Amino acid sequence: MPERVLVETDFLFGLRRRDELHEAVMALLKEARAGRVAISLSPAAPLEATLVMRSAGLDDSSIARALGAMQTILSMFARVESPGLSLSHAALAAELRERYGLSLFDSIHGAVALAERLIYVGSDESVREAVESEGGRTRPLR
Repeated sequence: MPERVLVETDFLFGLRRRDELHEAVMALLKEARAGRVAISLSPAAPLEATLVMRSAGLDDSSIARALGAMQTILSMFARVESPGLSLSHAALAAELRERYGLSLFDSIHGAVALAERLIYVGSDESVREAVESEGGRTRPLR
């Protein structure tokens, strides 16, 4: 049975060859291709990625191309699921923000991982610590 993991925005940007997380992202995708890992994408990650690109000055057509390229690369390696964002996820995210001072998006990533019993895989140590403190499992993305 493959490990069920949740990835987030840093994973998406790590698909770029020049990103510092690229090797780690590709290693995880190869694990998925081999059937050792089942990848779920946080439902907040595409929105966060869009906002990051928008704040960097990209226009909507460039953002659409970038998101499409991300989807194409992911689909070459594995079937990536994305759980829906529910009210219970949002409520848990608010609790995580209150308890651990996480950002809106980081709290959603953590809440979804916890609620769906997925292993949080990310480069953000504060999210990993919050998830572990709440009884969840994590893996660093590095």
